[in-house]
Amino acid sequence: SQFVSEVRKTRWGNSTKVIALASRSQGMCGYLTTTNGHSRSFARSDADLTEACLELRQSKKRVSSVSTCACPHYHPDAIATLALHALAHPTDVEDWKEMGKTTQTCSYYASRQALHHA
Repeated sequence: SQFVSEVRKTRWGNSTKVIALASRSQGMCGYLTTTNGHSRSFARSDADLTEACLELRQSKKRVSSVSTCACPHYHPDAIATLALHALAHPTDVEDWKEMGKTTQTCSYYASRQALHHA
């Protein structure tokens, strides 16, 4: 966060592509790490959280005769949009978490997708 803040202060701050990365347990997973502001008890470590995320993504639910990922925050189109939005200006971890929370989109996967374009 401090690095991104310093980049923003430079004359290149608005044109430089900076993507901050963090783990799911650092708040980048808005679904598994919190529920109504409370930490979920089953995901205690990074490894547990990663495993829970992968299991959730691999499990399927039916919506209007279409099988989709069971994670309510994993929407490929919304993730792509969030990734592009974050590339518009330097984005730190707190920005990612807030954008993910606001849009109910996985900021973890969006940050990884944005990384390829930075």
